[in-house]
Amino acid sequence: MHTPRHVTAPCVGHVDLGFLGDDPSVETWCQDKAIWLMVEADDQVEGLGCRGTHPAIAEPARHAAEAYYRRDLAGVRKACVDVAVAALRLQAVQPAT
Repeated sequence: MHTPRHVTAPCVGHVDLGFLGDDPSVETWCQDKAIWLMVEADDQVEGLGCRGTHPAIAEPARHAAEAYYRRDLAGVRKACVDVAVAALRLQAVQPAT
């Protein structure tokens, strides 16, 4: 899976998703990296002015937590991508006030 390094969305502009990396299928479990990915995804949500409690963000965040407890770094990474994309979509539809 190739993760785009940058995403551009209407009303958002350019957002750097480089923290998500390139190919999670070759990674072994690393707790520090998993936590870092989740913190970075959370920072993206906050930076876009979105609420983490919105169902579109809370659901993939739950998946990230489940993957974390399974020690599945690829699952954590995918869920973090989903969190960031959901935040981009929400921010584009409902800009922060």
